[in-house]
Amino acid sequence: LVNGVTEPLGESKLPAGDYTQMRLIIGASADNGSNLNGNPHPHANYLLMADNSTNELKIPSGPQTGIKLVNGFTINQDQTTELLLDFDAKRSVVKAGKSGLYLLKPTIKVLNVADHTSVQGKVTTTANLVTSPLPGAFVSAQAGEPLQIQAGTVTGYQGGYKLFLMPGSYTLVAAAEGYLPACDTLTLATGDQLMIDFDLAPAAEETTFNLSGTVTVAEAAEDQSVILTLYQDLNCNDSTVATVVIRELNIAAGGDYDISLPEGDYDIVATTEDEIASLSIILDADTVQDFSF
Repeated sequence: LVNGVTEPLGESKLPAGDYTQMRLIIGASADNGSNLNGNPHPHANYLLMADNSTNELKIPSGPQTGIKLVNGFTINQDQTTELLLDFDAKRSVVKAGKSGLYLLKPTIKVLNVADHTSVQGKVTTTANLVTSPLPGAFVSAQAGEPLQIQAGTVTGYQGGYKLFLMPGSYTLVAAAEGYLPACDTLTLATGDQLMIDFDLAPAAEETTFNLSGTVTVAEAAEDQSVILTLYQDLNCNDSTVATVVIRELNIAAGGDYDISLPEGDYDIVATTEDEIASLSIILDADTVQDFSF
């Protein structure tokens, strides 16, 4: 269910009025059916690995108190209000430190279908005058102060992407490992459906380096995690210089990270529920950077 594909989740009659939040109560046991490989579901929520093994995804309090979606909406008398729940799987799965286990900390954005907009397009790369689709690129719409990813998706096999957004101004960023990132700025009004394509240039192997390290949090809870955000200044397609999020990692306390990046200047911000640590680096060699809270 990515890049514009949706599935009805439920329908209910409610009294007219203003509502402040909803909760998703997560099932505790596997339901009927099978996964993409035709095997019965082994868990209610799980990660299917490349070798076809599975890792159960734990959701703290998911079956009891549920996942809070704090987003106000209004139901008018004798009218239908349709909400789109945009679940960002890439940003929701957290490796739980060195244990090899995984956590599910859902990132879900709520959009009112009557007000939303969309932007879509293709991400490609060109080599030897041949342009090819680039699957697996991460495309994100960023806005706010501090700058945050408002919505993101991974391109499909043909390099296509689609994002649902609320009206407003955004910086659209396309990034993929082994390629130089690109960005564009845009302003969306209600009902807009924009088309924006990106062609990412390959990053030279000799100027691509690893940034790695360990994130530790003193007396961390089992589900404690740290968001590691890397920022960089880019020239967008309209010649505007913009500070954008190049990568965002959700790392469990006690977890390791290892990412490959083109050389350049980066600002790194590590955020827990209570603390923020930030630093600037010039990445011109393999670098180890640990974060301790």
